[in-house]
Amino acid sequence: MINKLDEKIAKEYGLDFDELLDDFYDDSRSYHRRDSSFYKQSIVEISEEYYPNVDKELYGFWETNEYVYNDNDGFDKQDIDTLTRVILKEKVVTTKYWEKV
Repeated sequence: MINKLDEKIAKEYGLDFDELLDDFYDDSRSYHRRDSSFYKQSIVEISEEYYPNVDKELYGFWETNEYVYNDNDGFDKQDIDTLTRVILKEKVVTTKYWEKV
């Protein structure tokens, strides 16, 4: 199973790496950088619906490396050079706090 995808591997499987970055499924992380810019990581979905001619081995969700996103200018696709296979998990966090009685 392939767990990392870059431009070279995408090309081997007949995928245009830049095309994968045209429409994100979700943002996995977003941290304020300064002014109207953020450090982000986003999720790309590779599925039969969107890529019917791609090897099924690539189907699933992939997370980008960290890149800078600006509300005014968007982002530079060249900042994203690797996708890593991910799955969605849930985590329950218990917090202790003091409450008045």
